[in-house]
Amino acid sequence: DIWVFRLGKWTEIQTDALLPGDLVSVDRTKEDSGVACDMLLVEGTAIVNEAMLSGESTPLLKDSIQLRPSDAVLDPEGLDKNAFLWGGTKVLQVTHGNPEQEKPKLSSHVPTPPNNGAMAIVTKTGFETSQGSLVRTMIYSTERVSANNFEALLFILFLLIFAIAASWYVWDEGVRKDRKRSKLLLDCILIVTSVVPPELPMELSLAVNTSLAALSKLAIFCTEPFRIPYGGRIDVACFDKTGTLTGEDLVVEGIAGLGLADSNIVDTKEADGAHSTMVRVTEASIETQLVLATAHALVKLDEGDIVGDPMEKATLTSLDWGLGRNDILASKNKYSGAQGTVQIKRRFQFSSALKRQSSVAMVNGVSKTGKRVKGTFVGVKGAPETIMKMLVNVPTDYEETYKYFTRKGSRVLALAYKQLTVDSELGSGKINDLKREKVEADLTFAGFLVLHCPLKEDAKEAVQMLNESSHRVVMITGDNPLTAVHVAREVEIVDRDVLILDAPEDNVDGKKLVWKSVDDKISIPVDATKPIDAEILKTKDLCVTGYALAQFKDEAGWNSLLRHTWV
Repeated sequence: DIWVFRLGKWTEIQTDALLPGDLVSVDRTKEDSGVACDMLLVEGTAIVNEAMLSGESTPLLKDSIQLRPSDAVLDPEGLDKNAFLWGGTKVLQVTHGNPEQEKPKLSSHVPTPPNNGAMAIVTKTGFETSQGSLVRTMIYSTERVSANNFEALLFILFLLIFAIAASWYVWDEGVRKDRKRSKLLLDCILIVTSVVPPELPMELSLAVNTSLAALSKLAIFCTEPFRIPYGGRIDVACFDKTGTLTGEDLVVEGIAGLGLADSNIVDTKEADGAHSTMVRVTEASIETQLVLATAHALVKLDEGDIVGDPMEKATLTSLDWGLGRNDILASKNKYSGAQGTVQIKRRFQFSSALKRQSSVAMVNGVSKTGKRVKGTFVGVKGAPETIMKMLVNVPTDYEETYKYFTRKGSRVLALAYKQLTVDSELGSGKINDLKREKVEADLTFAGFLVLHCPLKEDAKEAVQMLNESSHRVVMITGDNPLTAVHVAREVEIVDRDVLILDAPEDNVDGKKLVWKSVDDKISIPVDATKPIDAEILKTKDLCVTGYALAQFKDEAGWNSLLRHTWV
Protein backbone atom coordinates (compact mmCIF):
# COMPACT_ATOMS: atom_id res chain seq x y z
CA ASP A 1 0.00 0.00 0.00
CA ILE A 2 1.02 3.62 -0.60
CA TRP A 3 -0.39 7.03 0.36
CA VAL A 4 -1.53 9.12 -2.63
CA PHE A 5 -3.02 12.62 -2.73
CA ARG A 6 -6.29 12.46 -4.71
CA LEU A 7 -9.47 14.55 -4.61
CA GLY A 8 -7.94 16.92 -2.08
CA LYS A 9 -7.00 14.33 0.55
CA TRP A 10 -4.47 11.62 1.31
CA THR A 11 -5.76 8.12 0.51
CA GLU A 12 -4.08 4.73 0.92
CA ILE A 13 -4.25 2.61 -2.24
CA GLN A 14 -2.56 -0.43 -3.78
CA THR A 15 0.63 0.39 -5.70
CA ASP A 16 -0.73 -1.23 -8.88
CA ALA A 17 -3.38 1.51 -9.02
CA LEU A 18 -0.81 4.32 -9.32
CA LEU A 19 -0.85 6.52 -12.41
CA PRO A 20 1.76 8.89 -13.85
CA GLY A 21 1.20 12.34 -12.32
CA ASP A 22 0.04 11.05 -8.90
CA LEU A 23 1.45 12.84 -5.86
CA VAL A 24 2.55 10.14 -3.41
CA SER A 25 4.25 9.88 -0.03
CA VAL A 26 7.54 7.94 0.02
CA ASP A 27 8.80 6.36 3.22
CA ARG A 28 10.74 3.32 4.39
CA THR A 29 8.31 0.41 4.59
CA LYS A 30 8.16 -2.07 7.45
CA GLU A 31 8.95 -4.97 5.13
CA ASP A 32 11.74 -2.99 3.36
CA SER A 33 10.04 -3.40 -0.03
CA GLY A 34 11.25 -1.46 -3.04
CA VAL A 35 9.94 1.79 -4.50
CA ALA A 36 6.73 1.01 -6.43
CA CYS A 37 7.62 2.90 -9.63
CA ASP A 38 9.76 5.72 -11.00
CA MET A 39 9.19 8.98 -9.12
CA LEU A 40 10.45 12.56 -8.95
CA LEU A 41 11.09 13.94 -5.45
CA VAL A 42 9.42 17.33 -4.97
CA GLU A 43 9.79 17.67 -1.18
CA GLY A 44 12.20 16.17 1.35
CA THR A 45 15.31 14.05 0.88
CA ALA A 46 15.77 10.28 0.77
CA ILE A 47 18.66 7.86 1.23
CA VAL A 48 18.26 5.08 -1.32
CA ASN A 49 19.98 1.76 -2.01
CA GLU A 50 20.09 1.24 -5.80
CA ALA A 51 21.98 -2.07 -5.75
CA MET A 52 19.08 -3.87 -7.44
CA LEU A 53 19.44 -1.75 -10.59
CA SER A 54 23.06 -0.59 -10.70
CA GLY A 55 24.87 -3.25 -8.65
CA GLU A 56 26.46 -0.47 -6.56
CA SER A 57 26.07 -1.25 -2.86
CA THR A 58 26.75 2.33 -1.73
CA PRO A 59 23.49 4.10 -0.74
CA LEU A 60 22.82 7.44 -2.45
CA LEU A 61 21.41 10.70 -1.13
CA LYS A 62 18.46 11.94 -3.21
CA ASP A 63 17.46 15.61 -3.05
CA SER A 64 14.13 17.07 -4.14
CA ILE A 65 13.78 19.63 -6.92
CA GLN A 66 12.08 22.15 -4.60
CA LEU A 67 15.03 24.58 -4.69
CA ARG A 68 15.48 24.41 -8.47
CA PRO A 69 14.33 27.53 -10.39
CA SER A 70 10.68 27.24 -11.44
CA ASP A 71 11.52 28.06 -15.08
CA ALA A 72 14.34 25.49 -15.30
CA VAL A 73 13.95 22.57 -17.72
CA LEU A 74 13.93 19.14 -16.05
CA ASP A 75 17.23 17.36 -16.74
CA PRO A 76 16.88 13.65 -15.77
CA GLU A 77 20.39 12.74 -16.98
CA GLY A 78 22.14 15.81 -15.57
CA LEU A 79 21.38 18.22 -12.74
CA ASP A 80 18.13 16.49 -11.71
CA LYS A 81 19.49 12.95 -11.81
CA ASN A 82 19.66 12.83 -8.01
CA ALA A 83 16.00 13.83 -7.65
CA PHE A 84 14.63 10.64 -9.21
CA LEU A 85 13.66 7.51 -7.28
CA TRP A 86 13.75 4.41 -9.47
CA GLY A 87 11.30 1.52 -9.16
CA GLY A 88 12.71 -1.47 -7.28
CA THR A 89 15.27 0.52 -5.28
CA LYS A 90 14.97 0.59 -1.48
CA VAL A 91 14.40 3.73 0.60
CA LEU A 92 16.53 3.51 3.75
CA GLN A 93 15.55 6.84 5.31
CA VAL A 94 13.51 9.96 4.58
CA THR A 95 14.22 13.41 6.02
CA HIS A 96 12.64 16.83 5.61
CA GLY A 97 14.15 20.26 5.29
CA ASN A 98 13.74 23.07 7.77
CA PRO A 99 10.00 23.88 8.22
CA GLU A 100 10.86 27.55 7.74
CA GLN A 101 12.15 26.88 4.25
CA GLU A 102 9.90 27.76 1.36
CA LYS A 103 8.11 24.70 0.01
CA PRO A 104 7.61 24.09 -3.72
CA LYS A 105 4.42 25.39 -5.25
CA LEU A 106 3.11 21.88 -5.85
CA SER A 107 3.04 20.96 -2.17
CA SER A 108 2.46 24.42 -0.67
CA HIS A 109 -1.26 23.72 -0.12
CA VAL A 110 -0.93 19.97 0.40
CA PRO A 111 -1.18 18.74 4.01
CA THR A 112 1.61 16.65 5.51
CA PRO A 113 1.20 12.95 4.57
CA PRO A 114 -0.10 10.68 7.37
CA ASN A 115 3.17 8.69 7.37
CA ASN A 116 5.29 11.89 7.31
CA GLY A 117 7.00 10.73 4.13
CA ALA A 118 8.70 12.71 1.40
CA MET A 119 6.47 13.83 -1.46
CA ALA A 120 7.11 12.61 -4.99
CA ILE A 121 5.34 12.65 -8.34
CA VAL A 122 4.92 9.36 -10.23
CA THR A 123 6.65 9.58 -13.63
CA LYS A 124 6.55 6.01 -14.98
CA THR A 125 4.80 2.77 -14.03
CA GLY A 126 4.89 -0.90 -15.05
CA PHE A 127 7.25 -1.95 -17.84
CA GLU A 128 8.04 1.70 -18.63
CA THR A 129 10.04 2.09 -15.39
CA SER A 130 13.80 1.46 -15.21
CA GLN A 131 13.15 -1.81 -13.37
CA GLY A 132 10.43 -2.77 -15.84
CA SER A 133 12.60 -2.14 -18.88
CA LEU A 134 15.38 -4.20 -17.26
CA VAL A 135 12.99 -7.13 -16.69
CA ARG A 136 11.62 -6.76 -20.22
CA THR A 137 15.14 -6.92 -21.62
CA MET A 138 15.88 -10.06 -19.62
CA ILE A 139 12.69 -11.82 -20.74
CA TYR A 140 12.54 -10.74 -24.39
CA SER A 141 16.21 -10.04 -25.08
CA THR A 142 16.93 -12.45 -27.95
CA GLU A 143 15.48 -15.46 -29.67
CA ARG A 144 16.51 -18.50 -27.65
CA VAL A 145 18.39 -20.68 -30.12
CA SER A 146 21.10 -23.24 -29.53
CA ALA A 147 24.57 -21.88 -29.97
CA ASN A 148 25.55 -25.14 -31.73
CA ASN A 149 23.02 -24.94 -34.59
CA PHE A 150 25.44 -23.77 -37.27
CA GLU A 151 28.27 -26.12 -36.27
CA ALA A 152 25.87 -29.07 -35.94
CA LEU A 153 24.45 -28.36 -39.42
CA LEU A 154 27.93 -28.32 -40.95
CA PHE A 155 28.77 -31.59 -39.18
CA ILE A 156 25.59 -33.29 -40.40
CA LEU A 157 26.10 -32.02 -43.98
CA PHE A 158 29.63 -33.39 -43.89
CA LEU A 159 28.33 -36.84 -42.86
CA LEU A 160 25.50 -36.56 -45.39
CA ILE A 161 28.01 -36.30 -48.27
CA PHE A 162 29.45 -39.70 -47.34
CA ALA A 163 25.97 -41.12 -46.78
CA ILE A 164 24.83 -40.04 -50.25
CA ALA A 165 28.00 -41.44 -51.80
CA ALA A 166 27.49 -44.79 -50.01
CA SER A 167 23.79 -44.88 -50.96
CA TRP A 168 24.61 -44.16 -54.61
CA TYR A 169 27.13 -47.01 -54.64
CA VAL A 170 24.60 -49.45 -53.09
CA TRP A 171 21.86 -48.35 -55.52
CA ASP A 172 24.18 -48.56 -58.56
CA GLU A 173 25.47 -52.01 -57.63
CA GLY A 174 21.96 -53.26 -56.80
CA VAL A 175 20.55 -52.07 -60.14
CA ARG A 176 23.40 -53.79 -62.00
CA LYS A 177 22.67 -57.05 -60.19
CA ASP A 178 18.95 -56.57 -60.82
CA ARG A 179 17.93 -56.60 -57.17
CA LYS A 180 14.47 -55.66 -55.97
CA ARG A 181 14.03 -51.87 -56.22
CA SER A 182 11.99 -51.51 -52.99
CA LYS A 183 14.66 -53.39 -51.04
CA LEU A 184 17.39 -51.15 -52.53
CA LEU A 185 15.44 -48.00 -51.64
CA LEU A 186 15.03 -49.21 -48.05
CA ASP A 187 18.77 -49.94 -47.81
CA CYS A 188 19.62 -46.44 -49.08
CA ILE A 189 17.24 -44.83 -46.59
CA LEU A 190 18.78 -46.84 -43.74
CA ILE A 191 22.29 -45.70 -44.77
CA VAL A 192 21.28 -42.01 -44.83
CA THR A 193 19.42 -42.13 -41.51
CA SER A 194 22.10 -44.14 -39.70
CA VAL A 195 24.76 -41.53 -40.56
CA VAL A 196 23.38 -39.19 -37.87
CA PRO A 197 24.03 -41.01 -34.57
CA PRO A 198 21.18 -41.00 -32.04
CA GLU A 199 23.52 -39.70 -29.33
CA LEU A 200 24.49 -36.59 -31.37
CA PRO A 201 22.21 -34.13 -29.46
CA MET A 202 23.66 -35.37 -26.18
CA GLU A 203 27.21 -35.03 -27.47
CA LEU A 204 26.54 -31.51 -28.73
CA SER A 205 25.26 -30.39 -25.33
CA LEU A 206 28.01 -32.22 -23.43
CA ALA A 207 30.39 -29.23 -23.59
CA VAL A 208 27.71 -26.82 -22.32
CA ASN A 209 26.66 -29.19 -19.51
CA THR A 210 30.27 -29.72 -18.45
CA SER A 211 30.79 -25.93 -18.40
CA LEU A 212 27.63 -25.45 -16.30
CA ALA A 213 28.87 -28.02 -13.79
CA ALA A 214 32.27 -26.30 -13.57
CA LEU A 215 30.64 -22.89 -13.10
CA SER A 216 28.27 -24.18 -10.41
CA LYS A 217 31.27 -25.40 -8.40
CA LEU A 218 32.48 -21.78 -8.42
CA ALA A 219 29.04 -20.61 -7.21
CA ILE A 220 28.23 -19.06 -10.62
CA PHE A 221 24.68 -19.57 -11.86
CA CYS A 222 23.92 -19.32 -15.59
CA THR A 223 20.45 -18.31 -16.82
CA GLU A 224 21.22 -18.67 -20.55
CA PRO A 225 23.48 -21.73 -21.04
CA PHE A 226 23.32 -21.43 -24.83
CA ARG A 227 25.59 -18.37 -24.55
CA ILE A 228 28.47 -20.37 -23.05
CA PRO A 229 29.92 -21.47 -26.44
CA TYR A 230 29.97 -17.81 -27.51
CA GLY A 231 32.56 -17.24 -24.77
CA GLY A 232 35.12 -18.92 -26.97
CA ARG A 233 34.66 -16.25 -29.61
CA ILE A 234 35.40 -13.31 -27.29
CA ASP A 235 38.64 -11.58 -28.24
CA VAL A 236 38.34 -8.28 -26.28
CA ALA A 237 37.94 -7.97 -22.50
CA CYS A 238 36.99 -4.54 -21.10
CA PHE A 239 37.56 -3.69 -17.43
CA ASP A 240 36.36 -0.84 -15.27
CA LYS A 241 39.09 0.60 -13.04
CA THR A 242 37.70 1.58 -9.64
CA GLY A 243 36.30 -1.42 -7.80
CA THR A 244 37.32 -3.88 -10.55
CA LEU A 245 41.06 -3.63 -11.18
CA THR A 246 41.56 -1.52 -8.05
CA GLY A 247 39.87 -1.97 -4.69
CA GLU A 248 37.01 0.20 -3.47
CA ASP A 249 38.78 1.13 -0.23
CA LEU A 250 40.59 4.36 -0.96
CA VAL A 251 43.55 5.38 1.16
CA VAL A 252 43.93 9.09 1.92
CA GLU A 253 47.60 9.97 1.31
CA GLY A 254 47.32 13.58 2.43
CA ILE A 255 46.95 17.19 1.31
CA ALA A 256 49.31 18.58 -1.33
CA GLY A 257 49.85 22.03 -2.78
CA LEU A 258 49.42 24.00 0.46
CA GLY A 259 52.46 26.02 -0.54
CA LEU A 260 50.51 27.18 -3.60
CA ALA A 261 47.81 28.64 -1.36
CA ASP A 262 50.07 30.06 1.35
CA SER A 263 53.40 31.69 0.51
CA ASN A 264 54.54 31.16 4.12
CA ILE A 265 54.58 27.38 3.57
CA VAL A 266 57.76 26.08 1.92
CA ASP A 267 57.17 23.00 -0.26
CA THR A 268 59.64 20.69 -1.95
CA LYS A 269 59.69 21.48 -5.67
CA GLU A 270 60.31 19.14 -8.59
CA ALA A 271 62.17 20.07 -11.78
CA ASP A 272 58.95 21.10 -13.56
CA GLY A 273 57.84 23.31 -10.64
CA ALA A 274 55.42 20.81 -9.07
CA HIS A 275 55.00 21.05 -5.30
CA SER A 276 55.52 17.45 -4.15
CA THR A 277 55.23 17.99 -0.39
CA MET A 278 52.27 16.26 1.24
CA VAL A 279 50.97 16.73 4.79
CA ARG A 280 48.47 14.76 6.86
CA VAL A 281 44.87 15.93 6.64
CA THR A 282 44.85 16.92 10.33
CA GLU A 283 47.91 19.14 9.78
CA ALA A 284 46.35 21.14 6.93
CA SER A 285 44.98 24.66 7.32
CA ILE A 286 41.64 25.28 9.07
CA GLU A 287 40.03 26.24 5.74
CA THR A 288 41.17 23.01 4.07
CA GLN A 289 39.78 20.89 6.91
CA LEU A 290 36.47 22.78 6.81
CA VAL A 291 36.17 22.13 3.05
CA LEU A 292 36.60 18.39 3.69
CA ALA A 293 34.03 18.55 6.51
CA THR A 294 31.42 20.30 4.36
CA ALA A 295 31.76 19.21 0.71
CA HIS A 296 30.39 15.66 0.87
CA ALA A 297 27.13 13.69 0.64
CA LEU A 298 27.52 11.49 3.73
CA VAL A 299 24.43 10.94 5.88
CA LYS A 300 23.87 9.22 9.22
CA LEU A 301 20.97 6.77 9.30
CA ASP A 302 18.60 6.40 12.24
CA GLU A 303 20.33 3.10 13.03
CA GLY A 304 23.62 4.99 13.47
CA ASP A 305 25.34 3.83 10.27
CA ILE A 306 27.04 6.43 8.07
CA VAL A 307 26.28 5.86 4.37
CA GLY A 308 27.80 7.43 1.29
CA ASP A 309 30.77 7.34 -1.07
CA PRO A 310 33.69 5.21 0.28
CA MET A 311 36.10 7.99 -0.72
CA GLU A 312 34.23 10.53 1.42
CA LYS A 313 34.07 8.07 4.31
CA ALA A 314 37.84 7.60 4.14
CA THR A 315 38.35 11.37 4.04
CA LEU A 316 36.15 11.99 7.09
CA THR A 317 37.95 9.23 9.00
CA SER A 318 41.37 10.73 8.24
CA LEU A 319 40.02 14.17 9.22
CA ASP A 320 38.99 12.71 12.60
CA TRP A 321 35.59 14.41 12.56
CA GLY A 322 32.32 12.73 13.45
CA LEU A 323 28.99 12.99 11.63
CA GLY A 324 25.83 13.33 13.72
CA ARG A 325 22.17 13.86 12.95
CA ASN A 326 20.80 16.85 11.02
CA ASP A 327 24.05 17.10 9.01
CA ILE A 328 26.04 18.35 12.00
CA LEU A 329 29.76 17.46 12.10
CA ALA A 330 32.18 17.99 14.98
CA SER A 331 35.85 17.28 15.64
CA LYS A 332 36.31 14.11 17.69
CA ASN A 333 39.85 14.50 19.01
CA LYS A 334 40.74 17.79 20.68
CA TYR A 335 44.46 17.04 20.35
CA SER A 336 44.54 16.52 16.57
CA GLY A 337 43.62 18.88 13.75
CA ALA A 338 41.18 21.76 13.80
CA GLN A 339 38.44 21.97 16.43
CA GLY A 340 34.89 23.09 15.84
CA THR A 341 31.45 22.26 14.48
CA VAL A 342 29.82 22.38 11.06
CA GLN A 343 26.14 22.25 10.08
CA ILE A 344 25.47 21.71 6.39
CA LYS A 345 22.52 23.86 5.29
CA ARG A 346 22.41 23.08 1.59
CA ARG A 347 24.14 20.67 -0.77
CA PHE A 348 24.85 20.98 -4.47
CA GLN A 349 25.46 17.32 -5.25
CA PHE A 350 28.20 15.89 -7.41
CA SER A 351 27.43 15.90 -11.11
CA SER A 352 29.54 13.97 -13.62
CA ALA A 353 28.79 16.69 -16.16
CA LEU A 354 30.00 19.49 -13.84
CA LYS A 355 32.78 17.39 -12.21
CA ARG A 356 32.33 19.04 -8.81
CA GLN A 357 30.18 19.23 -5.67
CA SER A 358 29.73 21.85 -2.98
CA SER A 359 27.92 22.62 0.26
CA VAL A 360 26.82 25.73 2.11
CA ALA A 361 27.35 25.36 5.86
CA MET A 362 27.43 27.23 9.14
CA VAL A 363 30.93 26.77 10.56
CA ASN A 364 32.68 27.59 13.80
CA GLY A 365 36.23 26.29 13.83
CA VAL A 366 39.62 27.10 15.25
CA SER A 367 43.02 25.80 14.11
CA LYS A 368 45.93 24.65 16.27
CA THR A 369 47.52 28.05 15.81
CA GLY A 370 44.41 29.79 17.10
CA LYS A 371 43.04 31.02 13.76
CA ARG A 372 39.23 31.10 13.89
CA VAL A 373 36.77 30.72 11.01
CA LYS A 374 33.13 31.46 11.76
CA GLY A 375 30.06 32.24 9.63
CA THR A 376 28.50 30.97 6.41
CA PHE A 377 31.08 28.90 4.56
CA VAL A 378 31.09 27.36 1.07
CA GLY A 379 33.23 24.26 0.58
CA VAL A 380 33.86 22.98 -2.96
CA LYS A 381 35.77 19.97 -4.25
CA GLY A 382 36.10 18.54 -7.74
CA ALA A 383 38.34 17.83 -10.69
CA PRO A 384 41.43 20.11 -10.61
CA GLU A 385 40.89 21.35 -14.18
CA THR A 386 37.29 22.30 -13.32
CA ILE A 387 38.03 24.05 -10.02
CA MET A 388 40.89 25.99 -11.66
CA LYS A 389 38.37 27.99 -13.75
CA MET A 390 36.49 29.07 -10.59
CA LEU A 391 39.41 30.42 -8.57
CA VAL A 392 39.91 34.14 -8.01
CA ASN A 393 43.65 33.60 -8.34
CA VAL A 394 45.11 30.47 -9.93
CA PRO A 395 48.44 29.73 -8.17
CA THR A 396 51.60 29.33 -10.20
CA ASP A 397 52.51 25.65 -10.76
CA TYR A 398 48.87 24.61 -10.07
CA GLU A 399 48.70 22.29 -13.09
CA GLU A 400 52.19 20.89 -12.64
CA THR A 401 51.40 19.96 -9.02
CA TYR A 402 48.20 18.00 -9.60
CA LYS A 403 49.60 16.31 -12.72
CA TYR A 404 52.65 15.21 -10.70
CA PHE A 405 50.39 13.15 -8.42
CA THR A 406 48.04 11.85 -11.14
CA ARG A 407 51.06 10.52 -13.08
CA LYS A 408 51.91 8.47 -10.00
CA GLY A 409 48.45 6.86 -10.14
CA SER A 410 46.86 8.87 -7.34
CA ARG A 411 43.35 10.27 -7.46
CA VAL A 412 43.50 14.04 -7.02
CA LEU A 413 40.68 16.40 -6.06
CA ALA A 414 41.04 20.16 -5.85
CA LEU A 415 39.66 21.90 -2.74
CA ALA A 416 38.38 25.48 -2.64
CA TYR A 417 36.23 27.71 -0.44
CA LYS A 418 34.76 31.11 0.15
CA GLN A 419 32.96 32.79 3.02
CA LEU A 420 29.53 34.26 2.36
CA THR A 421 29.34 35.88 5.81
CA VAL A 422 31.83 36.34 8.62
CA ASP A 423 30.73 35.78 12.25
CA SER A 424 27.04 35.97 11.29
CA GLU A 425 24.68 33.33 9.89
CA LEU A 426 22.91 33.62 6.55
CA GLY A 427 19.16 32.96 6.84
CA SER A 428 17.59 29.79 5.44
CA GLY A 429 15.56 31.77 2.91
CA LYS A 430 18.67 33.47 1.50
CA ILE A 431 20.56 30.17 1.35
CA ASN A 432 17.65 28.61 -0.59
CA ASP A 433 17.73 31.49 -3.07
CA LEU A 434 21.43 30.97 -3.84
CA LYS A 435 22.21 29.83 -7.38
CA ARG A 436 24.85 27.14 -7.86
CA GLU A 437 26.73 29.25 -10.40
CA LYS A 438 27.08 32.10 -7.88
CA VAL A 439 28.03 29.82 -4.99
CA GLU A 440 30.78 28.05 -6.95
CA ALA A 441 32.45 31.22 -8.22
CA ASP A 442 35.27 33.47 -6.95
CA LEU A 443 36.77 30.71 -4.83
CA THR A 444 40.03 30.54 -2.89
CA PHE A 445 42.32 27.55 -3.41
CA ALA A 446 42.74 25.27 -0.37
CA GLY A 447 45.00 22.46 -1.60
CA PHE A 448 44.75 19.10 -3.35
CA LEU A 449 43.30 16.02 -1.68
CA VAL A 450 45.46 13.06 -2.77
CA LEU A 451 44.04 9.54 -2.53
CA HIS A 452 45.46 6.21 -3.54
CA CYS A 453 43.46 3.19 -4.64
CA PRO A 454 45.56 -0.01 -4.36
CA LEU A 455 45.26 -2.74 -6.97
CA LYS A 456 43.29 -5.87 -6.20
CA GLU A 457 45.52 -8.83 -5.41
CA ASP A 458 44.55 -10.84 -8.49
CA ALA A 459 44.14 -7.96 -10.97
CA LYS A 460 47.60 -8.21 -12.53
CA GLU A 461 47.43 -12.02 -12.68
CA ALA A 462 44.01 -11.93 -14.40
CA VAL A 463 45.17 -9.42 -17.04
CA GLN A 464 48.38 -11.38 -17.67
CA MET A 465 46.32 -14.54 -18.19
CA LEU A 466 44.17 -12.76 -20.79
CA ASN A 467 47.25 -11.29 -22.50
CA GLU A 468 48.85 -14.75 -22.74
CA SER A 469 45.68 -16.15 -24.32
CA SER A 470 45.91 -13.42 -27.03
CA HIS A 471 42.90 -11.48 -25.74
CA ARG A 472 42.96 -7.74 -26.10
CA VAL A 473 42.47 -6.10 -22.68
CA VAL A 474 40.98 -2.59 -22.51
CA MET A 475 40.37 -0.33 -19.51
CA ILE A 476 37.27 1.92 -19.47
CA THR A 477 37.17 4.48 -16.64
CA GLY A 478 35.85 7.90 -15.75
CA ASP A 479 39.03 8.80 -13.87
CA ASN A 480 41.78 11.22 -14.91
CA PRO A 481 43.64 9.96 -18.04
CA LEU A 482 47.04 10.22 -16.32
CA THR A 483 45.84 8.12 -13.37
CA ALA A 484 44.23 5.61 -15.74
CA VAL A 485 47.44 5.23 -17.79
CA HIS A 486 49.48 4.63 -14.61
CA VAL A 487 47.12 1.85 -13.43
CA ALA A 488 47.02 0.36 -16.95
CA ARG A 489 50.82 0.14 -16.94
CA GLU A 490 50.82 -1.45 -13.47
CA VAL A 491 48.51 -4.28 -14.60
CA GLU A 492 50.31 -4.56 -17.98
CA ILE A 493 47.41 -3.46 -20.18
CA VAL A 494 49.91 -1.08 -21.83
CA ASP A 495 53.65 -1.70 -22.16
CA ARG A 496 54.76 0.93 -24.71
CA ASP A 497 54.87 4.72 -24.53
CA VAL A 498 51.33 6.10 -24.26
CA LEU A 499 49.81 9.03 -26.14
CA ILE A 500 46.63 10.60 -24.75
CA LEU A 501 44.07 12.00 -27.20
CA ASP A 502 42.34 14.90 -25.50
CA ALA A 503 41.46 18.58 -25.80
CA PRO A 504 44.39 21.03 -25.58
CA GLU A 505 44.50 23.52 -22.72
CA ASP A 506 43.70 26.42 -25.07
CA ASN A 507 40.57 24.77 -26.47
CA VAL A 508 38.50 27.95 -26.90
CA ASP A 509 36.11 26.73 -29.62
CA GLY A 510 35.64 23.30 -27.97
CA LYS A 511 36.62 21.35 -31.10
CA LYS A 512 40.42 21.04 -30.97
CA LEU A 513 42.23 17.75 -30.37
CA VAL A 514 45.83 16.92 -29.58
CA TRP A 515 48.00 13.84 -28.97
CA LYS A 516 50.05 14.45 -25.81
CA SER A 517 52.46 12.29 -23.85
CA VAL A 518 52.11 11.55 -20.14
CA ASP A 519 54.96 13.96 -19.32
CA ASP A 520 53.55 16.67 -21.66
CA LYS A 521 56.78 16.72 -23.71
CA ILE A 522 54.98 15.64 -26.89
CA SER A 523 52.03 17.57 -28.32
CA ILE A 524 50.71 16.75 -31.82
CA PRO A 525 47.60 18.54 -33.19
CA VAL A 526 44.93 16.19 -34.56
CA ASP A 527 42.28 16.64 -37.26
CA ALA A 528 39.34 14.35 -36.45
CA THR A 529 38.15 14.36 -40.08
CA LYS A 530 41.36 12.68 -41.32
CA PRO A 531 42.67 9.11 -40.76
CA ILE A 532 45.00 8.57 -37.79
CA ASP A 533 48.76 8.62 -38.46
CA ALA A 534 49.82 5.00 -39.06
CA GLU A 535 53.19 5.60 -37.36
CA ILE A 536 51.43 6.50 -34.09
CA LEU A 537 49.33 3.32 -34.25
CA LYS A 538 52.45 1.19 -34.82
CA THR A 539 54.71 2.62 -32.11
CA LYS A 540 52.40 3.90 -29.33
CA ASP A 541 49.64 2.66 -27.05
CA LEU A 542 46.62 4.96 -27.07
CA CYS A 543 44.50 6.50 -24.32
CA VAL A 544 41.37 8.32 -25.52
CA THR A 545 39.06 10.57 -23.50
CA GLY A 546 35.28 10.64 -23.95
CA TYR A 547 35.51 14.13 -25.45
CA ALA A 548 37.96 12.94 -28.13
CA LEU A 549 35.93 9.82 -28.89
CA ALA A 550 32.84 11.97 -29.51
CA GLN A 551 34.84 14.13 -31.96
CA PHE A 552 35.89 11.06 -33.99
CA LYS A 553 32.44 9.48 -34.20
CA ASP A 554 31.40 8.76 -37.82
CA GLU A 555 34.75 10.09 -39.08
CA ALA A 556 37.42 8.34 -41.18
CA GLY A 557 39.59 7.36 -38.19
CA TRP A 558 36.76 5.99 -36.02
CA ASN A 559 37.34 2.26 -36.65
CA SER A 560 41.13 2.37 -36.38
CA LEU A 561 40.88 4.48 -33.20
CA LEU A 562 38.61 1.91 -31.52
CA ARG A 563 40.78 -0.96 -32.69
CA HIS A 564 44.01 0.49 -31.26
CA THR A 565 42.80 2.17 -28.06
CA TRP A 566 43.79 0.52 -24.76
CA VAL A 567 42.50 3.05 -22.19
